[in-house]
Amino acid sequence: MPAVDEATRATAGNGLQPTLAELVALRGSAHRSVPPRRGRHGLAGQAPSPLRGRGMEYAESREYVAGDDARHIDWRVTARSGRAHTKLFQAERERLTLLVADTDPVLYFGTRVRFKSVQAARVGAVAAWLAQRQGDRLAAL
Repeated sequence: MPAVDEATRATAGNGLQPTLAELVALRGSAHRSVPPRRGRHGLAGQAPSPLRGRGMEYAESREYVAGDDARHIDWRVTARSGRAHTKLFQAERERLTLLVADTDPVLYFGTRVRFKSVQAARVGAVAAWLAQRQGDRLAAL
């Protein structure tokens, strides 16, 4: 049987329904699960930055001006208007973590320990705590 920390064991419910105390207790395990990666010269990998997300997000199109990057020409607007247009981008400032829960009755069965629905709630809680730790916005459905 895998090792379970004392806080989780003390707050664990009967396995039929997740308890708030159990989900809050998972906050500690979420913070321990992702150690920072260190390289030869300090932090390696994702460096802390005020700009977050996968890069650039489309903002608008405007007429092409000499000196603009030709790789960003908006061909659809250019074809409609008959004049060259270029796309403008803005950097993403924050990421969104979307948690989607399945509440189908098929999840209301399980092992001797807990229902699959309870385990799904636990996984969702850990994912939410990790997103909160990284400063991401969180949405649930």
